[in-house]
Amino acid sequence: MSYYRDLKQISIEDFKEILIDMDMIPSWMILKENINEQMDAIIDQGVSNLDELIISLKTKKKVEHFSEKSGMALDYLIVLRRMINGYLPKPNKFSDSTLFNEEVLNKLPYTTTKSLYDWIITPEQRENLSLETGILLDDILLLSKYSDVSRIRWVNHTFATVLLLTGYDSVEIIAASDYHTMYDTIKSWNEREKFYKAVISQKDMKRLVLLAKELDFDIEYQEVKDV
Repeated sequence: MSYYRDLKQISIEDFKEILIDMDMIPSWMILKENINEQMDAIIDQGVSNLDELIISLKTKKKVEHFSEKSGMALDYLIVLRRMINGYLPKPNKFSDSTLFNEEVLNKLPYTTTKSLYDWIITPEQRENLSLETGILLDDILLLSKYSDVSRIRWVNHTFATVLLLTGYDSVEIIAASDYHTMYDTIKSWNEREKFYKAVISQKDMKRLVLLAKELDFDIEYQEVKDV
């Protein structure tokens, strides 16, 4: 059980296959170049999994040092660092979403999705939190779903809110969804509600579904609805 994916379980060889299969944004396409040689160079530095790689490239100074030791191009490693940091997305703040009123926020002892996550996994935990804080159980469930979808890479507070308002309110539901249907549903909803101005494509929706499939479905909902 973890807010993030367990990166120790992703070997560098597994990561290579992820990169090969990934539908990348244009600025990341460099990561597919000479990929066998690049991954072998990483392994030669004693790095065996993605968690170790993130630690090895944690700061700009470490990236430069890794480049010098491995002989890998600095530009490649900078893009690689940017890409792998996406596995640890910055938690969303509850106060940034329009879903939660001031009364709920004042009663809640947690400010971010990550800090709440371990306390809302089971129905029993959510009921206990409701009793301890005086927050209605329906609001606790809403906080839980917001925390859940916020685990997906690139889902900021605005889009996490959109996902909940359009019925895509858990990682499990998103992972099982047809991305064409998701795109049409969210596009039609936003045209009506005018909630955000960004342009989101079908490719973005496809990527969202694939990223959701990477995560564990930890939270125990009493029922999972079909979309």
